[in-house]
Formats: sequence, structure tokens, C-alpha cells
Amino acid sequence: ETVSKAIANTSVLDSCHVVFPEGKHYQSIKPENMTPDQYFMKLLADARAEKIREGSWTPVYQQRLEHEISVIRSMGFVDYHLVVRDFCIAGRKLGKIPKNRIGDAPETYEETLKWIEKEGFDVGTGIGPGRGSACGSLVCYLLGITGIDPIKYDLLFERFLNPERVTMPDIDTDVATSIRPLVIR
Repeated sequence: ETVSKAIANTSVLDSCHVVFPEGKHYQSIKPENMTPDQYFMKLLADARAEKIREGSWTPVYQQRLEHEISVIRSMGFVDYHLVVRDFCIAGRKLGKIPKNRIGDAPETYEETLKWIEKEGFDVGTGIGPGRGSACGSLVCYLLGITGIDPIKYDLLFERFLNPERVTMPDIDTDVATSIRPLVIR
């Protein structure tokens, strides 16, 4: 009761007007000489070509890929997938740094990658192969966001992204605590 009276006697609440902007709240990937959508499609075409070379691409994969691309584009999540792809790739590369050497990492990402190679760091995780509903996405698998083939394991894309449920897709990445500052930087 005392707290309620204290709140009622303040004018702070009357002066607070918090507005959350609508729309996307993440960066857009700006590849050189391409739109984000063109880049997205190129990455997927390259990954598909690799799977064809390996002999692991079937009509089932093609049909699933076309469906997922259609849903992702129609819901406006191309940029989102590209951003998540970037930090997953970066996290896996940075995850090779031993914990006791993280403080020695150079300032920029490019310098850090050269340093990792020079030092011979070649084992690490940083970010796991994925978990949760994103593992049901062939697009996430082909982009390198997850390392799990959803068709091989009969996982459902609709649990990840569904046009009837208009929410941001949830990609659980589990970035190792030790490299979070480097990934964010």
C-alpha cells in the first residue's frame, strides 16, 4: 500500500511516454554491387551447387528451398538471415581463440582473423551447430547458420517461420561467453 501511495504522489509517470518503433531493428547487409536479396540468392545458389557436387541434392531439397525462400522473402526476413549468418560465421572463426588469449586479439576483425591464422589456432567452437526451431530451416543450414540438415532429420520449417504467425524468427545461436565481446565488436 505504501508503494502504491508513493507512485500516486509522483508526477514522473505522467511525463513518461515510451514509444517502441515498429519495423526491423537490425542492420542491413550491404554487399558490393548487389542488393541484399541478390546476395541472399547468390549464397543459396552457391550452397546448392556444392550440395549438387556432393551428390546430396534431390528434388525434395529443391522444393523445400523454393518454399522457404518464398516465405522468408514475403515476410521480409532476408536481411535478418544475412545478419545472423555474418555473426555465426564470425563467431565460429573467433571461437578458435583459446580463452587465455582472447585479451591478445587485435582491434579489428580482419586483423584478428590474420592473427588467428598466424598463431595456428585451429580448434574451437564459439557458436554451436544450432538448436531450436531454426534447425528446421534448410535456408539456415545452407547459409551456415545451423549445421543440421533438416530434411535428413525430418524437421519442420513451419515451427521456425510461419506466415500465419507474424513474429521475428528465433535463431538460438548460443555464442560462447568468452568471445561475445569480440563478436559484438
